[in-house]
Amino acid sequence: MKNKIKSVGVGGDKNLLQLRIALKDSDPAIWRRFLVPSDYHLGHLHMAIQMVMGWTNSHLHQFRINGVKYAGPEYQEPPADMKDERTFKLSSLQRNSDMSRGGGRLPARGLRRHSRVL
Repeated sequence: MKNKIKSVGVGGDKNLLQLRIALKDSDPAIWRRFLVPSDYHLGHLHMAIQMVMGWTNSHLHQFRINGVKYAGPEYQEPPADMKDERTFKLSSLQRNSDMSRGGGRLPARGLRRHSRVL
């Protein structure tokens, strides 16, 4: 997937992130743009992606961010090098990169499913 993330200011204390995700190698392009709260963890993001893409959450998934693998609790015996996706907040992407200035890119491998390369 090609992925972009940028911060969107809204009223109140709630910060939203605008995400744009696209399936890799699709012709015509298949993509979605949507908003999520910056305090979402990767498990929340996974469910948001399932909803906006019209998927049924029927495959295992994992995120890879800066070489670190994150996955959900559905792994009965996760590999030792895999971290719980509920421990990684999207707001930390903003703090650790230029994404807080808008238009930053989430690593293309950050949003990938095991069963298919998107």
